[in-house]
Amino acid sequence: MQAKKVMIILAAVITNLLQARVIYRDTLTVYPFDPVVVTGTRSAVERHELPIALSFVPLATTKANAQNSLLETISASVPGLFVTQRTNVGFGVASGSAGNVTLRGLGAFPNTQVLVLIDGRPDVMGLFGHPLSDVYTLQNVQRVEVIRGPASLIYGSNAMGGAINVVTKREAPTGWHGQVSLNYGSFDTRQMNLQQSFSHERLFWCLTGGYQASDGFRKVGRDDYTNLNGNFTMRYRFRPDFYLDANAYLSNLDLYDPGQLSNPFSDHHFDLKRRGGDLTIEKIFNKITTQVKFHHNQGHHLIHDPGFYESYDYTSGVVAAATYQSSSAGRYLLSGDLRQYGGRAYLSSQWKKQNVREYSALVQTNQKLGRILVIDGGVRLTKHSYTDLIWVPALGTVINLPDRLFIRAQYSTGYRVPTINELFLFPPSNTEIKNEYTRNWELSIDKSFSRRLSLTAGLYYNRASNLIEKNPVQINGQTRRLYQNTGLVEIRGLELEGHLIPGSDILINWSYALTKTSRKLAGTPEQKAGITLLVKSISKLTLELEGEWVNGLYAITNPYSSGAPVYGRLAGYLTFDCRTTWQVGHHLDLQLELNNLTDAQYLTVWDFPLPGRHYSVGLHFKN
Repeated sequence: MQAKKVMIILAAVITNLLQARVIYRDTLTVYPFDPVVVTGTRSAVERHELPIALSFVPLATTKANAQNSLLETISASVPGLFVTQRTNVGFGVASGSAGNVTLRGLGAFPNTQVLVLIDGRPDVMGLFGHPLSDVYTLQNVQRVEVIRGPASLIYGSNAMGGAINVVTKREAPTGWHGQVSLNYGSFDTRQMNLQQSFSHERLFWCLTGGYQASDGFRKVGRDDYTNLNGNFTMRYRFRPDFYLDANAYLSNLDLYDPGQLSNPFSDHHFDLKRRGGDLTIEKIFNKITTQVKFHHNQGHHLIHDPGFYESYDYTSGVVAAATYQSSSAGRYLLSGDLRQYGGRAYLSSQWKKQNVREYSALVQTNQKLGRILVIDGGVRLTKHSYTDLIWVPALGTVINLPDRLFIRAQYSTGYRVPTINELFLFPPSNTEIKNEYTRNWELSIDKSFSRRLSLTAGLYYNRASNLIEKNPVQINGQTRRLYQNTGLVEIRGLELEGHLIPGSDILINWSYALTKTSRKLAGTPEQKAGITLLVKSISKLTLELEGEWVNGLYAITNPYSSGAPVYGRLAGYLTFDCRTTWQVGHHLDLQLELNNLTDAQYLTVWDFPLPGRHYSVGLHFKN
């Protein structure tokens, strides 16, 4: 009966789409070599004005109708970024989970050192301080901006390794528009996405809903997965200088941890519910732009692995910022940030509850000195409930030479306050651990050629101190596991990035990263290269080919162990994915996706083999 209701609703939506007035436009836009970005500051600026290393991934290269997650999708496009995987779909949480993100060697397990944001709001679990990677889908995403390197000046704790900002759509052609996407693939993987949007004069809104399920590919160990999700974005323009933006999401996840191949599980079940959103008011006064953002996210997690764990967590805050544009040569940012987070958790027949607050103030300036030199710098001051006062300085420069040649240099710092879990919750919590810190120096060169070719090359050196790990210690003659600061790690790297448009319907992106660390770090390949070829309008066909090569990747050999982490080196691998879309008419696209074309045997998490060659087919209705 439930399936019948779904089919009736789906048939009605498709009928409505086919009867609607046709408004269709090509989705492949010219790649912006010097895009306007919002992640390196709290106001929109051209990327060439910023000294930071920032990757820009537009929607045209984010596989909008594919079954991949958003974080998995952008991994091949961004040098120095890597996302671990453990099965054909879904990442999970807790021991043995995947979806851990590292940027230039930093990220940790779980990921507490790289911050994920949605339209500039931090999206982290209040008790454990990390994002839940399964939440981030490709629905209603305009682009993704990635800061490679410390971003704590702007975004505070958890951004010591970098920041990933998911920018949602805020505009569309006038009128009502709808989309329905249906996909079916290997391992009985099903996906349905619905989208309805409206735009007229002052108002834009977009509502999306998605359902994804899979029986999983593991024959030993249970790895089935279900995700029911929704997103809402809205912009209302009171006047040309006065905006109200809203954004919200929900995600209901039901999944299993299959365990390592040598020790499979069939009863490690996770029931995860996440909610989040923000409300932003922006007002422009002559030379001053003001913005106030209220944000909140929360979650309820039930975990059986095979014991029982339950938690409720939240993160709430408000950010107030004012940007003063003195002239075309000067910009000043003053910002204040109040964040409160925490929750309660149940384990071993007891509830524990904890909440903390964090106050921050930020001053940043960007000055153009003539036509050649740009100086960018600032300082952040943070007071946390359980730490001393924290200073976060950054200073950089951009040299703008003729023929669109840019030289960037920057010194930046980052920090991470230990999570509530690490400080206060269940063993191995330790109230004596200190903040993690990082200091980063980098130099890069950007060059654009005739709007068709762009090249970037960069070097960096990063010193990360006080990194937190679980290690066994002797206390009163007994061995106990505690979170501890483990000292200094030095990271050196080379990054290459490029884009080529040989024709109006062809786009080629490539990236390469070489990362050298003073000690082994899990989830950080020594070498990673990626290439994407996008070809459009060949007899109404769009072809996308993506390749990724990884070498020198280390993983924790037993993520379920209570002892000190032991690292093992995984075999290198090369994978290719292919995606073809055929525009049948103005209303309908057909899609075929083939993953792991060469049937490579590889792992990114120890003893969690990934599937060989597999496929999906899809229908995409639109108006």
